[in-house]
Amino acid sequence: MACRLVGRLTHNGQRELVFQLDDWDSFRPPVGIWMLSHKKYDIDVSEHEGWTFFDECVRPTPAIWLMLADQSVVRELLRAGSDPAKEHALEFVFTGNESGLRRVARRLEQRGYVEQAPDAKNQIVMVKKMVLDEDAIVAASQAHAELAEKCGVDYDGWGAAVVE
Repeated sequence: MACRLVGRLTHNGQRELVFQLDDWDSFRPPVGIWMLSHKKYDIDVSEHEGWTFFDECVRPTPAIWLMLADQSVVRELLRAGSDPAKEHALEFVFTGNESGLRRVARRLEQRGYVEQAPDAKNQIVMVKKMVLDEDAIVAASQAHAELAEKCGVDYDGWGAAVVE
């Protein structure tokens, strides 16, 4: 039986297990045996063709992927010894066409960001000093992703040096 566990969601004491498989008929008997051996659980089985359920209910959205990336950078800075209460020069990176990048730079400069010399052509790096407040950083990243989309460029995330 070709079967793969592709997702697991746990929320408010409920767990959803999502499997992608080739053949329902070969999958049902083992599921039935498992259900009989776990009678204390309230189990509901639903079958869906294709990836619609996974895409709509399990797969992270672009905003969630961005949040996870932001959390990872903050976690790594803390692990490396950064003091979260001290200001860090967060470097937000954008790539794309020159006119879109200029629009992004102008808007972010109005919000207190400073443009840093880019590492590559068709890129800008906008710097803002912030403490490592995960919620504030996630909100900034979401706003940057929206601004980048409006300006026809890409937001590529951020980084910072360790501040002890």
